[in-house]
Amino acid sequence: MAANASIPYNTLAKTFDDLALLKGKDKLIPNLKVRLSTNGTSLSLLKLEVNSSRGAIPIKLGADGQILEFPLTRELRSENPPVTSNQPEGAISIRMGVSIRYPGLLDESATYYAGALDDLNAAIKKKLGLLALAVPKLKTVVFEFEPSKPATVTVCNRKENRTVEADEKGRIKVEFSSIKPGETRIILPREPKNITVSK
Repeated sequence: MAANASIPYNTLAKTFDDLALLKGKDKLIPNLKVRLSTNGTSLSLLKLEVNSSRGAIPIKLGADGQILEFPLTRELRSENPPVTSNQPEGAISIRMGVSIRYPGLLDESATYYAGALDDLNAAIKKKLGLLALAVPKLKTVVFEFEPSKPATVTVCNRKENRTVEADEKGRIKVEFSSIKPGETRIILPREPKNITVSK
């Protein structure tokens, strides 16, 4: 019988420590999600628990696999028990991600999105120190829409109105390296399902 997937407690705890660097950054939404590589297996069937010496501690997951609650205590860090699942070894992976919070307006100053990029780049620099010099800065905002509906984003300033169309996956990438945020507005067709970042 194949062993079930497991991961050391401190590996996950350290990842949550990294996410804590973004605390207070209101424009950013950090998250930790579990993904399944087994075809046909629903995330609703996935279970994770910390197998501590005092008993199993269930980990609360969202419908999309996001880890909603994770016990962070000094005792568990010292013990470093395994975090186990009901899925076979190699069937799950855990991914840390950061989204930009939708500002609530379809027509918003580019300053909002540029500020979110600055906050995230600052957190990366704080985490990596001098090593951050070797890591390319995040400078692109990715708006994600349902691919079944056409979508465009307009980058508007005094000189031009530039329209960027969604790709086949519904993603629209807007690079901010050449944008003057204080003089530019970002106009969306509708509220995106997610806003992420890339290099």
